[in-house]
Amino acid sequence: MNGAAITVTPVFVADLLADGERMPVYVHVIDHPDARVLVDTGMTELHPAAADLAPRLRPLGNQDFDLAGIDIVVSAASASKAARQAGRTDGVRSRGAIWRLPHR
Repeated sequence: MNGAAITVTPVFVADLLADGERMPVYVHVIDHPDARVLVDTGMTELHPAAADLAPRLRPLGNQDFDLAGIDIVVSAASASKAARQAGRTDGVRSRGAIWRLPHR
């Protein structure tokens, strides 16, 4: 590594209602000299299993966030399974739950 700083930035994407209180949900962006990595929680769209938690989403696409600048996505196992089942991995190479996005 060339000595450049590595930063980890939480990005608020949702909140859930748990025991009467709102619980924040974050994805994390790791800025590394070799790549920009998005660590995804899978909370990117409403899912029937979370309906009883009254989720409120704040999608990345609706925020001041550079989606095109992401090189790699690391996704929770359940999220990667759902993405594969939904056919949302077109154009990416999958290695388990880690996807390296093609350079634009």
